[in-house]
Amino acid sequence: PNKDYEAYSFEISTEESEKVKLFAQKHFLTLNTVFQGAIALVLKAYTKQPEALIGITLSGRTIPLQDIEKMVGIFINTLPFRILFNDQDNL
Repeated sequence: PNKDYEAYSFEISTEESEKVKLFAQKHFLTLNTVFQGAIALVLKAYTKQPEALIGITLSGRTIPLQDIEKMVGIFINTLPFRILFNDQDNL
């Protein structure tokens, strides 16, 4: 079958992982937010566009429903996340 995409993976060292964690803590970010930002920067580099749109998956179990921890089912939503790049940033 024809495929129009490539898959890449990489590993980072324990030291690099700690640096990412410290960066996130210093800037009051979650690791997920840091990685979403990294994905946005890759998209910016490859597409040369002023914005990017990615899908982010959110859990719906954080809403205050009585006995939600006893419910069975998939409580997730995938939402569009639009990132606008600032032309003044040299990224």
